[in-house]
Amino acid sequence: MGSGIGHTATSSTVVGADVPSATNLAIDAVGAPPNGCQAGAPNITSFGLVLPGTSTITSADCNVVFGSSNDSAMLRVFQTDGHDSAMNRDVFGTQTRLAPQVMSGIATAGADRGWVAGGSLLQATVNGGANWALQTFPGTPILSDVDAATSSEAWLTGDAGYVAHTADGGTNWVLQASGTAQPLNDVSAIDALNVWVAGNANTVLRTTDGGATWATKAPGFGALHVLSVDASSASVAWAVGGGGKISKTTDGGTVWAPQTSGVATGLNSVSVVSATVAWVAGDNGVVLLTTDGGTTWTPRPFGTADRVNKVGALDASTAWIVGDNGLTRKTTDGGATWTSYVTATAPSYLKGLAVIDADTIWTAGNAAYVYRLPSAPMFDYDDDNVAADNNWTEGTGFFGACLETVGGGAAGGAGVAGWTVAGDNLCTTASAAWRPIPTTSGASGAKVAALTPGPGIAATATLRFGLRVASNQAPGLYKAPITFQVIAPNA
Repeated sequence: MGSGIGHTATSSTVVGADVPSATNLAIDAVGAPPNGCQAGAPNITSFGLVLPGTSTITSADCNVVFGSSNDSAMLRVFQTDGHDSAMNRDVFGTQTRLAPQVMSGIATAGADRGWVAGGSLLQATVNGGANWALQTFPGTPILSDVDAATSSEAWLTGDAGYVAHTADGGTNWVLQASGTAQPLNDVSAIDALNVWVAGNANTVLRTTDGGATWATKAPGFGALHVLSVDASSASVAWAVGGGGKISKTTDGGTVWAPQTSGVATGLNSVSVVSATVAWVAGDNGVVLLTTDGGTTWTPRPFGTADRVNKVGALDASTAWIVGDNGLTRKTTDGGATWTSYVTATAPSYLKGLAVIDADTIWTAGNAAYVYRLPSAPMFDYDDDNVAADNNWTEGTGFFGACLETVGGGAAGGAGVAGWTVAGDNLCTTASAAWRPIPTTSGASGAKVAALTPGPGIAATATLRFGLRVASNQAPGLYKAPITFQVIAPNA
């Protein structure tokens, strides 16, 4: 018989939810048309036509409304074009129409001297591409590539083992005995004595005497073609080719060590920066980077599967790629992000590439054009409190922004560098309130205005943009993509 005494078990839990601040951000259409800034990727807030040597300021306010359900919020502004400078061109500044042949190789020696080769033609310039002149060379090869060690010394490659050399800037080209009948695909001139050449059927050639003699240095590709070779010295070189093959030598090609690319697609180009840093590019949008000598190769995708025909790098951060469908892109952060460029006359593919500096390249392809993107950006406003900057009389160009008013808030905030309110209609060339627009949201200079504490309150920041064009500024359409961001609580 039971005792009638019961037993009770209990347990408990807590149900929680983390609710973030509700933020709002809008470019106010009040006052349009035209509002001083147009929202949306395809829209451009334009200064219109601005003559070299003159200055201009947007004529309408850019009203940015921001707020939060929290008691504080911060408005930030930053650039998103991937350039170090404030405004840059996304279209090549100059293009030169050459004879209607595929231009597969291009080389430069400085900013003015260059060669372009393809088919049965070789042309050269001594004035930065303003004029091109045909150069004659021995034989009747189908040319594949050209590379220069100096303004005088250059090498030319082609089918059937063709190698030619000039020691006088192309006035005279002399045939050299390569020792092979294989088609040669790529040439890399390290200096006037040390040159490497890549070719079909596991062919790599090397000279250490300027081409008086050539030695075969097969990289172990079997029957596969070596599509590109590049070197950092007479000893250290990489070779790439079909089937995702990568090999490296550190002793001038006597021994090659195969490396794991992680891909099976054809690799068309290698650009060597040092004994530890190299870039590789190929079919199906493949771009790879190593910073440890090739022990590991890291994919650096650029967003499409277009074939990359050539890569040219300055260091582990800055590289250019060109390829099919007019592909032309640059990275300045090791391939984490890529900036796209377009040519004025779109080719179906680009194959030759010569990198002058971070902002200047020459490239050529099947449309019989040579394209040059010169380094001519609009720089950031120089906020150094120099009077010549503040009154806009300095000869250099700049792009910047001025905070005219803040309604429901205050300029800047904790840790903010420099933003001040100019006053209604006071963002003029005489104002000291102009500021550069940083390239990242995290920069202190990105913090434009803070919301006055009080939940649910919105503030409005009114800005104007200003531009000073240098008297020697190259022509073109310059752009500065800008992002506004609200962060709550204020940070």
